[in-house]
Amino acid sequence: MYPIFVQISQSSTEEKIPWKKKYPYIKSSDLIQMRNVLMTLRMQNKFVHKNLLAMEDKLLNVAAELGNNDAISILSFNAIQQQERATPNIMIKMTLKLLIDL
Repeated sequence: MYPIFVQISQSSTEEKIPWKKKYPYIKSSDLIQMRNVLMTLRMQNKFVHKNLLAMEDKLLNVAAELGNNDAISILSFNAIQQQERATPNIMIKMTLKLLIDL
């Protein structure tokens, strides 16, 4: 899984997924597990590193793009929580629709 950590951290956009052809057996649930490992390390060490936090977000976004329901629901709840921070109403409606579909 380490090569995937490296390739995701080095890629600037989620649209180019260079490891997808090289590692076709990696699923979106594996990416969520990788994110959970980073979260556990952050909580156990009580240390927040901005690059690791960005890696958690990238893993979550890529897993959502690959169709993981957990990732989609986490992103939807985050969008609803940030509703007060000028999230457009269209986005709120889309997230609520996604949550209902799940």
